[in-house]
Amino acid sequence: MRISKEDLTKQIEQLLERIIWANDCLLVHKQLNDCRETYLDEMNYSPGFFSVASISILHEMYITVAKLFDADKDSLSVVNILNTCEQNQNYFHTEFRYVFHCAGDEEREPEVICTPTNFPAKITDAKSELARLQPVIKNLTARRDKYYAHIDKKYVLKPNELWKNAPLTYNDVDTLLEYAGRVCNMLQIHITPTRSTTVTHHSNTTDLHILLDFIQRNKNEVISCK
Repeated sequence: MRISKEDLTKQIEQLLERIIWANDCLLVHKQLNDCRETYLDEMNYSPGFFSVASISILHEMYITVAKLFDADKDSLSVVNILNTCEQNQNYFHTEFRYVFHCAGDEEREPEVICTPTNFPAKITDAKSELARLQPVIKNLTARRDKYYAHIDKKYVLKPNELWKNAPLTYNDVDTLLEYAGRVCNMLQIHITPTRSTTVTHHSNTTDLHILLDFIQRNKNEVISCK
C-alpha cells in the first residue's frame, strides 16, 4: 500500500496515542484493584462509582488493546502499520547522524558520526515477535468478540467459561502494550530521527491512593457530607 510520508507519520503518532490511552487504562485498573486491599471501607462510601469505573475501564482497555492488534485490512493497527512501513521503506532512515560540538572551541568543526541501522531487519524482527504473541492476541480477540463487543449466547450466563477458554492476565496485556509501544517508537524514530522516544503512559495514573488516603484521614467530614 502506497501512502505519503506525512500520512504514515501521522498514523504512527495516532497508534502511539492509543497505546498511551490503553496503558493508562491498565494502570488505573490495576490501582483500583490494589486499593481495595487497603481502602475498601473508603471505596464503599461510593460503591456504585467505583464498581462502574472498574468495569468501564476494563472494558475500554480490552477494546482498545484489541484494536491495536486487529488484523482487518482497513484497521489502523500495529499489524497493518508494519506491513505499510515494509512497503514504504524509502521513507525510513538507514543511518543516524550524531553531531558533537567541542566545548570551549567554537572554531573547531563539529564531529559527525554516522551509525548505520538495518531497518528491514527490524521490521522482520518485529513481525517474528508478533507471530510469537499470537496465542495471547487470540485470547484477547476472543474476549473482545464474545463478551466486550458482542454478547455471545454461549457465554452470556457463564462468563467464567470464557475466562477459562481464553485466559488473559494483566501481564499478558502489559506484554502486548510494551511490544506495541516499542515497535511504534522504533518506527517513529526511523521515519523522524529528530523525534525522541515517546513515553507510553502518563505519570498521573498511580495517584488514586492520595484521594482514598484523604478520605481515610477525614472520615468524619465525609460521613457528615453524606
